[in-house]
Amino acid sequence: MTSPRTPFLLLVCLGAALGAAESAFAQIPVARADVDRNCTVTTADANIVKAQLGKRTGQAGFNPNADVDQNGVVNNVDATFVARNIGKNVCAPPPPPPAAPTIVASIAPPANAFGWHNAAATVSFTCTNAVSCPAPVTVGTEGAAQVVARTVANSAGATASASVTLNIDLSAPVVTAIAPGVVAPGAAVAIPVTATDLSGIATSSLLLRRDEAPFAGTAALPGGFVRHGESLMDAVARVLADKCGLRDVFVEQLFTFAPEIHVVGSHG
Repeated sequence: MTSPRTPFLLLVCLGAALGAAESAFAQIPVARADVDRNCTVTTADANIVKAQLGKRTGQAGFNPNADVDQNGVVNNVDATFVARNIGKNVCAPPPPPPAAPTIVASIAPPANAFGWHNAAATVSFTCTNAVSCPAPVTVGTEGAAQVVARTVANSAGATASASVTLNIDLSAPVVTAIAPGVVAPGAAVAIPVTATDLSGIATSSLLLRRDEAPFAGTAALPGGFVRHGESLMDAVARVLADKCGLRDVFVEQLFTFAPEIHVVGSHG
């Protein structure tokens, strides 16, 4: 015969078990419910515990984070504790990493069309997301392929670099002509002329020193008049021979510069 007090005893036992579970829950930090450690308790955490149910410490595949109450085995206490705390934020998420730094170098004044400077040049830097940005650098030393490089870093230690190459020529070209020691009167003489420069020779011009006024003693381009009945190329050959001693020179006409000529005459 069943005792009428049996249901009452079962309820008392069940209540005691629930009380013990609540007491156990109270001893577990809420942060342990965040099994995947992303600062928020979600169903993902509950699924991790569910997949680990029954596994013990030392067993292959055991996830210690799923053992929420840290009793050495993943059980329903762990699963219930996680389920009760779904939606809770248990920590502040880590801040995003700082943006990558950048650095850009610029040169003032700019180089010429051949990539050379004939005066000192200043390299300036523009930076973003960097702890500090380098100060401008002025380079006044003559030389080719002078590299100016700088590196910056952000607060996380990531780096970026920039560099420029400067070619600086502060000296004028050097022209050397070697004249023979003895020259026979009226003889044609070849005079070797060389021109050197750090940045190379872009163009060269033939000049002569004027003997007559105006501007006697100054350098000038060789020139003269075209005689009546003389072609332009014949006039060029004559002037080069008479004034510069140059003969059999290849000449090419590039441009012709001449003022507008008005001829005033009378008919008789």
